[in-house]
Amino acid sequence: MKKQSTIERWPLAGVFVTLALMAGFIAWCFYQIEAREADLAEVALERNQLVLRTRLDGFIHEAEEDLREEAMAIRAMDTLSAKLLKNKWQPLLASHWSIMSIRLADERGNEVALYRKGDDMLLMETFEGCRNGPPVLMNLTAAPAKDTVGGVILTDTIHDPRQRIWFSKALESGSLDPVWTLRSDTSIKPILLQVSQLIRTSSTTGPHQVLMFDIDLARSDRLNSRNKGMPSFGSMLMDDSGRPLLVMQAHTDSVVKRAEQEAMAHWSQARVRRTYTFKSGGEQFTAMVVPFDLNGQQLLAGTLVQMATIGLWTDPERNAVIILACGLFVLIVLVFLLRRYLARDHQRMRKQQRKNRTLERRLEKALGERDVLNREVHHRVKNNLQVVSSLLNLQASRLDDEPVRAEFLRGKRRIDTIALVHHKLYGLADLRNVDLKLFFNGLVDALNEMHRPQSRTISHAIEVGGIQADQDTAIELGIILCELVGNAYQHAFPHATGGHITIDVHQVDGILYRLMVKNNGTQLPNDPGSGPGKLGLEIVDALASQLDGSFHIRTNGGVTFEVLFRMESGDSSSEAGFGEAEGTE
Repeated sequence: MKKQSTIERWPLAGVFVTLALMAGFIAWCFYQIEAREADLAEVALERNQLVLRTRLDGFIHEAEEDLREEAMAIRAMDTLSAKLLKNKWQPLLASHWSIMSIRLADERGNEVALYRKGDDMLLMETFEGCRNGPPVLMNLTAAPAKDTVGGVILTDTIHDPRQRIWFSKALESGSLDPVWTLRSDTSIKPILLQVSQLIRTSSTTGPHQVLMFDIDLARSDRLNSRNKGMPSFGSMLMDDSGRPLLVMQAHTDSVVKRAEQEAMAHWSQARVRRTYTFKSGGEQFTAMVVPFDLNGQQLLAGTLVQMATIGLWTDPERNAVIILACGLFVLIVLVFLLRRYLARDHQRMRKQQRKNRTLERRLEKALGERDVLNREVHHRVKNNLQVVSSLLNLQASRLDDEPVRAEFLRGKRRIDTIALVHHKLYGLADLRNVDLKLFFNGLVDALNEMHRPQSRTISHAIEVGGIQADQDTAIELGIILCELVGNAYQHAFPHATGGHITIDVHQVDGILYRLMVKNNGTQLPNDPGSGPGKLGLEIVDALASQLDGSFHIRTNGGVTFEVLFRMESGDSSSEAGFGEAEGTE
């Protein structure tokens, strides 16, 4: 009655607990709306980052393709001259507004450069790194009919292209992939990106050349903020020190434009990575700065979003919290209905528990009986094999032919070995998962006693690594081990000078295992299948095949017998394996 009364009171207590939890949950939901807004802001920033990076990737790819095409064209030319390059590069600069200059330099310090200066183009030629004089500068002016060359002057600065970062990085890369750098002259506004590529000479004596483009990102239509494909909230592009590389063209929203500048200034001071918040003009913004890797140079791509816009997206969530309060009444009704179900379920559960305990006791009893039966079976097998061994011994004593008698005794020894395997097996504590370390130790110690005095000076070492096997596999491995170790005791050490036998079992891969028995005794004959121990090796080979494996012999400073076999881990012993092994015998 007391238990029943407790069950009846539970729904009422559950109602009050549920009401308290729901009130706390509603308060928590309002608190989490801010976190949700932060998540939405990050999603918007990531979307804008994707658009910005896609545009940057397209711009970078286009510049690299133009550089590669120009490099291939230059490499295919037989002769190069400033005049030839001028005629070739002027249309290229005219059609690619973002390229500010084109430079071609070699390892000897020679350089030809064509670059913009306002509406004009300047052609500069440097000889051997200005060793014999400064560069020659020509002002190219556009005429209605044809190009005319203005005055030729000598500049008053010494210029060696080999000292430029873009030249050295292209040579250091050693590949034909474009290399990106920033213009080292920080006085140039805006900061220019430089992409260069190594042009390997086709001759053995000619110097390698490097072709370079100076690029102004702000002059590209791909990165124009008025482009419909560009992020609408705000975008930034900086070098790894925080200097702006790309000043977006005029935003229609001056607040966003000012926020971009303050976002870059804030990052330069705090050096934060990923996402950060700041205020600009009384409005809160969230910005994201992510590295943008180029070959040889790292940039920082940034986007920002105004949090007031994100707040409009979370209004449905606020309405959802209100709806949750309405669902509280439905929950109370469900609690009362649940009470009756739980009472019936409690009774069913107690009945099932009693059944489970009964089944567990029966299972434990059955397992115990099975273990006793297994031990009794192995004991009887051992006794029967000893009877067979005694009969063979009597039969051998009646034979006068010594070779025939020796064969009977060899058969008797193998019967004794199988009996030993069963004797050592049923002496173990766990027959379902046989510890091969304990099993092999017992077998080798018994074999050592059986083969005295030959085994007196022979040592052994066993390494199993905690591997366990089922009964059937353990029996077949035990017979294999007895054959190989007994063979070593009988034939590997003909002289009483000592020896060593190493036994190793380890997992190769999955269910594949390897048993190795190695001795440092005498070598096998050239045809091991024709000498002493021939039948034993045939038995080992048959047992290895029965284990879905193979048997191999190697001679290297002794003899190594290797048995590869397959064994499912955790399998219980079956009754078929030993019968198959006896059939092979």
